[in-house]
Amino acid sequence: MVVESNPDVISAFQQNKYYRFINGNATLDEVLIEAGIQSASTVITALKEDSDNVFITLTARELNPNINIIAKILKNLAKITKLLQKLQNPS
Repeated sequence: MVVESNPDVISAFQQNKYYRFINGNATLDEVLIEAGIQSASTVITALKEDSDNVFITLTARELNPNINIIAKILKNLAKITKLLQKLQNPS
């Protein structure tokens, strides 16, 4: 499942049995739920803004505690890594 906010990108790809597109904003819980995040084995987030990728990471973990997460981070990698580690192990 691919969540894409640009309808032109979606129309440029032919849908097939291996993937589907949802037109929407992946930072919204309801869009991720529509995309099947609660039963997904993995989520890959590669938006332009690190903050959006972190937000999707946190939301994905909340909606599906067992999901594997791959997230693109361009800036402040050390700070974001520390934040995510703290959230996983709050003690």
